[in-house]
Amino acid sequence: MDKVIKKISLDIKKHGWHVVTGRSAKDGAGFVFSIGLKENFDHPEALIFGLEDESMHHAINIIGEDVRKGKEYKTGIMYKGIVKGMICEFVKVDKKYYNEYLADAVMYYKSDEFPVLQCVWKNEDASGGITGNQPLLDK
Repeated sequence: MDKVIKKISLDIKKHGWHVVTGRSAKDGAGFVFSIGLKENFDHPEALIFGLEDESMHHAINIIGEDVRKGKEYKTGIMYKGIVKGMICEFVKVDKKYYNEYLADAVMYYKSDEFPVLQCVWKNEDASGGITGNQPLLDK
């Protein structure tokens, strides 16, 4: 446990955030989230599901770099450039999901008192609605 916290702390100090990759115990859905955006930039942490791990990791780093430059992601707005060929919309993650999906962040912050936005992606023309294995964690 202490090694995990130490690694998270070192990454946050070096890069501004740490990226965690996980799998849902319920359905095996892959997900990736940040730890450190709240601490360093007063911005909600970011979470994404349903892509290849490398693509999700890349998306979290794009979000982190944008936040470092002063961008603020908000719910209800469509964003391009996070996931190649897709548009993304953010939803606020309900705290009832924190222990299941964001345990490392809860452990790092020593509470669930930090906001998280889920990046929900869909085809760029939005014609197909939400695609992939993306459980919505806003309710």
